[in-house]
Amino acid sequence: MIERPAVCILSASGNPEHVATALAAGAVGYVRKDTPPDRLAPLVRFLAQGWTVMSAGVSAPVVSAFLSDAGRTETAAALARLSPRERQVLILLAQGLPNTDIGRQLHLGLGTVKDHVRVVLRKLGVQRRLQAALLAERAGLLADQP
Repeated sequence: MIERPAVCILSASGNPEHVATALAAGAVGYVRKDTPPDRLAPLVRFLAQGWTVMSAGVSAPVVSAFLSDAGRTETAAALARLSPRERQVLILLAQGLPNTDIGRQLHLGLGTVKDHVRVVLRKLGVQRRLQAALLAERAGLLADQP
C-alpha cells in the first residue's frame, strides 16, 4: 500500500473558512507564510511523524468554529430526543407562558405539564426554564411561531 504524502498548506491567509476547506480536502497542516523560517523545519518533522500542525494565529479561530458547530450539533441532538408533545411544551415555555397557560393551550392538566417540563429540562441537559427557552430560540423553534 502506498502512503499518501502529508500535505501542509503554506498561505498568507488565515481565514478560518480557507483553513477549514483545506483541512476538509485532506491537508494535515496549515501554516501562515509569516511563520519564522527557523520554525518550518520542526513543523515538517512533526508532519512526517503524523501530527497536524497549524500556525498559532490560525488554530484559535478554527477551534472556536469547531466548538461552535459541536454545540449546535449537541443542541440538535438534544432537541431530536424530544417527543412532539414535549417540543410543543418547549415552544410554549420559550414563549414565556406559565404552566397553567401551557396546560390550557394543550388541553393538559397542570401536573402533566409539570411532568413534561421536567422531562424537557432533563432531555436538554439544563436546569432552568430560561436555559431551555434560550436553546429553543437559538435552534429557531420560535421563528415559525405566531
